[in-house]
Amino acid sequence: MRELDVERDDRFTAIERTVNHVALAVMALVVLAGALGVFGFGPLSSTTRTGNGFAVTYDRFARNGAPLTFEFTIDDADNARVWLDTALLDAVQIEQVVPAATQQQRTADGATFRFARAASATFDLTGDRVGLVRGRAGTSPDNAVPITLVMYP
Repeated sequence: MRELDVERDDRFTAIERTVNHVALAVMALVVLAGALGVFGFGPLSSTTRTGNGFAVTYDRFARNGAPLTFEFTIDDADNARVWLDTALLDAVQIEQVVPAATQQQRTADGATFRFARAASATFDLTGDRVGLVRGRAGTSPDNAVPITLVMYP
């Protein structure tokens, strides 16, 4: 038997090897991001911000069109209120607020929701845009914490 006469293109082989290594690195990064919580549950998936008399827990990463939850814990249950700024309100749609707000007031800088004797309030939202969302949430514009979340397609 004779050996096969096959030409070898060293330049093509080097490019193919480089593309393979880049693809493996990208796949490893996607798996690592998933394990850390970028696509669901994990240590980086949610965070809690604490302000003066309140705390808000939310997911850092959300899918556009998928459910998103903001959970507020309020120290002063008799005067419970939650304020969301315009940047957050423009990026999400409010589906439900539990318990139901007794009063809602919209202003140029955001919206305030007042509650009758509530130590906590849950805002069920739906992402309405793709990209980095930076806003603020709290009990008032003067008592708010920064909220940063990433909404992906």
